[in-house]
Amino acid sequence: EREERTKNSARRMSALLYGGVAPPEHTVSVVPVSLDGAEFEWGVGAGVARAGSDASASASASAGQVDAAPSSQQLICEGPLKKIRGFARNRTRWFRLTAHHLSYYTGNAGRLISFIKRSEIAEVVPQSSTRFVLHTKSAFGYSKQQQMVLEAPSESVMVKWMVQLNKTEDSPTSQEGDGGRLYAEGFLVKKQPFGSRSRQRWFRLTSRAFSYYDVECGDYMAGCPLGQVEAVVDSSTYEFTFKAKRPFSKTGSDFLRCECASVAEKEKWLSSFHAALGPGIVKNNHFTPLSRDSRDASQHFSVLRQQRGEYKGSNSEGNRFISDESL
Repeated sequence: EREERTKNSARRMSALLYGGVAPPEHTVSVVPVSLDGAEFEWGVGAGVARAGSDASASASASAGQVDAAPSSQQLICEGPLKKIRGFARNRTRWFRLTAHHLSYYTGNAGRLISFIKRSEIAEVVPQSSTRFVLHTKSAFGYSKQQQMVLEAPSESVMVKWMVQLNKTEDSPTSQEGDGGRLYAEGFLVKKQPFGSRSRQRWFRLTSRAFSYYDVECGDYMAGCPLGQVEAVVDSSTYEFTFKAKRPFSKTGSDFLRCECASVAEKEKWLSSFHAALGPGIVKNNHFTPLSRDSRDASQHFSVLRQQRGEYKGSNSEGNRFISDESL
C-alpha cells in the first residue's frame, strides 16, 4: 500500500511539473518526502529542488508557465535577497536565476516557493544602493503581485542581479571571473584546525574551477581547477572535504573542510560536484540505495567501508553471534 501511494504521489507531481507528459531526460528521480501530498522532493540535473503546498498553488495559478523545473536548467546566478514587504514582514529568501526562469526558495536548497519565466520579467529598476524593484508581466510570488522589492546584502551584489536580470534569454550565460558553466554558489564555513578561526566564505563551482571569495561578489581568495581535483568526500552530517592534487589555498594547503548550514545544502553541493566532475571523484560514505527504476544506474556512486563484527558468547568457538542492536 505504501509503495502504491508513493507511485501515485510521484505521478501527481510529474503531471504538475510537466503538464501530464513524460519528464525530460535530465530528471533523475521523483521521490515524495511525505506521503500526505503536502511536500515533495525531486532531484533534477545538478541539484535538488523541493516543492510544497505554496509552490503547488503558485504553479497551478500560473498554468502554462511550467515547461520544465527551474532547477533543471543552466544556472546563471543564485544567492540570498531580502523581500521588502513592510514592517516585520521582510523575509530573506534564496533566489536562483536559470536560463529560462527566476525562482526563489525558503533557503539555500530549501523548499521552492514560486518561479516565473524570464520572458515574463518586464523591467528591473534600482531604488537605492542596495534595493531594486522587479516588475513582472504576470503575478509572481506567494502574494500574487506584479512587482517585488528586493534588497541585496551589498551594492555589488545588487549590480550582479540587475545585470543578469536585464539580459535576455539568448544572452551568454557565463560570467566574468573563473568563467564557465555555473553549477552552484553560496556560503560555506571554511573549517580550520583547532586553535584557528573558521570563517564563512562565498564559494562558486563552475565547469572550470572550485573557488572561494571573502564575501559574495567580493575579493577572490583562491581556487582549484577541476582538473586538479583529487576527491570530494561526504565526511559528516553537515560537512564535506575537498582534496586537490596540489596546494591551491591562500595558506598553501591542498585540503579544504567545508561545513554547510543543513543536510539538504550539503547534498546540493555534492550533487553539483558529481555533475561537474563525473563519477569516481565524489565519494559518499553513506549507503542510501534507491529503487532500480528511480535512478539511472550509471549515475550511482558509493564507497565500500570496512566494518568490525563483534563476537558474542564465551568459551565456545561455535557461539559467535552479533547482537541485534549491533547490526
